[in-house]
This record gives sequence, structure tokens and C-alpha cells, in this order.
Amino acid sequence: MPLPFRPAALALSLSLTAACGSTAPDAATADGAGGADANASWQFALAPGATVPEQAGVAGKVAVVLKDGAGKAQAGIAVTVTVPAGSGAVDKGTTTTDAKGAVELQWTLGPTPVGQSLHLQAPKAAPFEVKTVPTLATPYTPSAFGKIHEWLEARKIDGSTEDMAIAPDGSRAVMGVPGHFLQVDPAGAVTELTVTGDPIAYPLGMQFAKDGTLWFCDSQGKALRSLSAAGVVKTATTTDGKVELVQPNDLTVDDKGRVWFTDPCLGELLRYDPAIGKTEVLASFDLAEQGGPNGIALSPDGKDVMVTTENVSLLCFKGGAPIGKPLGRAWRADRGEGALKFEPRGAPAGQFGDGCTFDAAGNFYATFDEFQTEPTIALKASTVLVWPKGRKDPTVFLSTHNALFANVVFGRGAFGVDQLYVVLLAVPGFTPPEGRGLVRFEARVPGY
Repeated sequence: MPLPFRPAALALSLSLTAACGSTAPDAATADGAGGADANASWQFALAPGATVPEQAGVAGKVAVVLKDGAGKAQAGIAVTVTVPAGSGAVDKGTTTTDAKGAVELQWTLGPTPVGQSLHLQAPKAAPFEVKTVPTLATPYTPSAFGKIHEWLEARKIDGSTEDMAIAPDGSRAVMGVPGHFLQVDPAGAVTELTVTGDPIAYPLGMQFAKDGTLWFCDSQGKALRSLSAAGVVKTATTTDGKVELVQPNDLTVDDKGRVWFTDPCLGELLRYDPAIGKTEVLASFDLAEQGGPNGIALSPDGKDVMVTTENVSLLCFKGGAPIGKPLGRAWRADRGEGALKFEPRGAPAGQFGDGCTFDAAGNFYATFDEFQTEPTIALKASTVLVWPKGRKDPTVFLSTHNALFANVVFGRGAFGVDQLYVVLLAVPGFTPPEGRGLVRFEARVPGY
């Protein structure tokens, strides 16, 4: 069932694109929306003084004119209008130019502050595209999903949720709490997943491989482990190749089946290859100046490696940085086979960076927590930030002041590919015991 979202004001950065190579008024230069058409003799352009909508969920007028090569308006021409995923909705899928060669549309932007576009096509004309990357003035609040805390409380299971993975077929989600795996169905119902094999302590970061194997970081067990489709837990590695793991945290699985994972207390990003049983260190972080790597995600196009860092002084009891130092940050590296060089993306966003993910278009989402340290340590805000593809600076997308966002996961199958799920983390002294479980938001952009 679709979830409601609350409209918020958007400040728009407008770029207008026409395949014919014209220049739109009051906007950036234009180039091909898929390549210039050598046979196109007509051109679309924004009507003089035309604007685009400025609020999420609110319809705004977009006026476009169609002219031939001599600048003569083309009346009575059929125009097809489409909006890609995440770009909201338009009031007309097809329309006809009026006597002045114009069409007037009402375009409602989607709720997620990432690249959005409006496409127009007509005979003899090159495709025309209106693009915008909105920024959000007021972050959204996600909605509760399921009753995970209540289920855990009824069975007297202590500890918190922190991550989840959705099965490749989208039929179930798996979550970890200390000593247990939970299964959650698309309606939010919870059952316990019975496992055998090696013992588990606290499953944190997790993801399914294509073959159905669930890989997970057992933080308190100081190991990278796997859970087979038959429910058997096996230990893959307990070292970085030389040194014992301390608190493995988050992971992702690449297209070759290799597991990329982090250990913030070691300050390392690592990769484990199940085919040869080898672990290698891909990057080391300066704990005092950069923080320890927590979240890890690989971009859909295979070009980017993104990690989030955290101030490890409080959680690892080392690191050399004051507890209040804001080391929560996003970092990017070119994906490669050897050692990786990371550069920061955006300013620090609090003390703790946590889970992260990409959507299908390559926009990056990450969770961050900011605390005050005086007069006592207390939560100021927990947020999900989004980096539109190609942008170095993020927008605050989701926010709360009474819960901790730990990880973000896009849905699959019956969970909804355009639903963004956020796993909550309950920490004594910072959040109430019921601050564990899941919330979600209808992002209206497909995940990856």
C-alpha cells in the first residue's frame, strides 16, 4: 500500500536539455538527451519566462514551445510526455501544441531530492528534457513498519536491531539481534530464523549474495560469517589476513561474489574472496583524523566505492580523538583491484557515520548521528543524507531526534523496490528500549 509523504519546500537547481543543442533561457547549456538527431528539423524550447515547480508533491506549470528551423511555431502537433522513475507525475501523457506551438503541463516532483526529469517527444523534433536536482528544506519523517520491538519484548530477547538484508526474490527480510536472526515478511510479521553450525554473537552488517547465501559481520564474535540457504552458519575469516578482527561492522557483496567489509576499530576496509579463502586490506584510515570505516556500498555502475566513517573513541575505546570530534563523514574511492585511495565527500555530518546504500540511478544514501557532549552526552539528531549522483555535497533527507538510524536498505519484490527501509538502533542512555525495529519511507525511486 502506498505510504503518504509530507510535502516540503524544494529549492531547485535547474538544467534544461534539448537534443538539438539549443540554449534554454535562464538555464544551463543544452545537449542531447540521448544524442542529437541529424534528421530533426524542429526544436523544443522552454517558453519565455517558464518555470518549474518548487515544492515536493505540488504541481507546477511547465510551458514548452515547438518551432521549426526558421523559428515558426508548429501548431496541432502531437506531443508525448513521460517522467522517469522518481520524477513524480505529469498531468498529460499525450497532448497537442496550440496555435502558438505551445504545450502547458503540470509537473509534480517526486519526494526524493535527487535528479528528476521531464521528457517530451514529437515528430520531426529531437527529444527534449527538463532536468532538476531539488534540495529539501524540511527533512521527512519515516513511518513505522512492523512490530519488531514488541515481538522481541514478548520473548524477552534483549539487545537491538541494527541491520537487515532482503532476500534476492524479495520474499523475506533477515535482521540480526544479539544471538538471533529474525525473519520479517513483507507485511511486517516477525518469526525467528533457526540456524545451526558455528555460534553467532551479534550479527550486524549483512547482505545476500546472488546464490542465496547470507553474508554477515558478527561484531561481537569478531568474525565474517555466512549463513547458507539450509540455515548453516560457517565462519569465513577471523583476521584481516594477519591481524585478528576487532569489530567487523558492515559489508556488501560484489558481482564476483567477493565480500567487502569494514572493521572500524582496526580502521580497515577489507575484501574476502570465498573462491580462494583470502582476505586483503584495501584501505586503512587514520582513526584520530579520519575515523574508522563503518558503512560500505558499491555503486551500480561499478565505478565508486563509498564508505562512511565514525569517531571510534567511544565504541572501540581507542582512536586518539576526543569523543565529540565530528568524524562522521562520507568517503569515495575509484573502484579497483588494489589499494584504494579515499577522498571526502561533503563536510562531516556528526560523530558517527553508519549504514549506506545506492539507488538504481547511482544516488548515494547514508545514515549519520550527531551528539552533544556538554553538559552530558545526548543525541542531537539522527539523519539519512542523500548525495545526488555526481554531487559532492548531500541533502538531509530523513531526520529524527528521538531514535537512532543505523542502516538503510531499499526494498525488493513484495517489499517494494521504491521503499527505503531504515533499521533502528536502541542504545541505553540515548534512546528508549522501544527504539529498535524498522521504519520506512516511500522514496519513489527504485533501489539497487
